[in-house]
Amino acid sequence: MTHTYAIAEVSSACYVEVKALVLEAGYTQAVHVDKGVTVLDMHGIALRENTLITNAEVAQKQRWYDDSLKAFQEMERERDAALRKIDFVVDACLRSREVEKSMQAVMLRDEILSHVDPVMLITQRLRNTPAENL
Repeated sequence: MTHTYAIAEVSSACYVEVKALVLEAGYTQAVHVDKGVTVLDMHGIALRENTLITNAEVAQKQRWYDDSLKAFQEMERERDAALRKIDFVVDACLRSREVEKSMQAVMLRDEILSHVDPVMLITQRLRNTPAENL
């Protein structure tokens, strides 16, 4: 039988846990040998145990991801706070019929939105991160 999948190497702890779940669910056909190595065929992706990945490395990467998420969420909060302030200024300007000031505030709001792209921020952080931390 031909198997078509990409192989992802995972820590021993992850491999053992996923393998147990797969076998518990009765999918014994998912476990087979590919080029002399046992893999878990998960329809398109196969997991292979990499005993060189330590739990400390997994924990380090998890901390990096958690820190990245916190930093991203903080940037979102700061952006949202700035946008709320600008919305307040726009409303006040419109109520006082200061159309030109209102237009300036709207342009500032648009500029903030165009420069605070979450995908760009994450991409920038990934580019500045050493490969061993990914």
